[in-house]
Amino acid sequence: MQAALDLEPMPLNQQNWNFSTLVEDTHEGMLFRNIKLLRDCKKGSNQWQEIIDWMTAPFDGTYEPFAYVTCCKVCGIEDPQEFFEQILSQLGLTQA
Repeated sequence: MQAALDLEPMPLNQQNWNFSTLVEDTHEGMLFRNIKLLRDCKKGSNQWQEIIDWMTAPFDGTYEPFAYVTCCKVCGIEDPQEFFEQILSQLGLTQA
């Protein structure tokens, strides 16, 4: 059902989109946002555990769109497990 408004169609953004850069930026943003949240939230809190669970989810060879392993691979991180261990070390954390 179409709304009964007489509006002119809005033109799409005429800016040239670089889909590849957009995908990389989105994955990088998600990865580093979660690292910052891990740094800032209380160890053992629900949020902390959700991030740890996201980072340690089993990888079955299928790249889920926003899984930790996928975000790492899109960002050029070859060994997500080693990166995870480095994150914990840098934050002075150990896995619960």
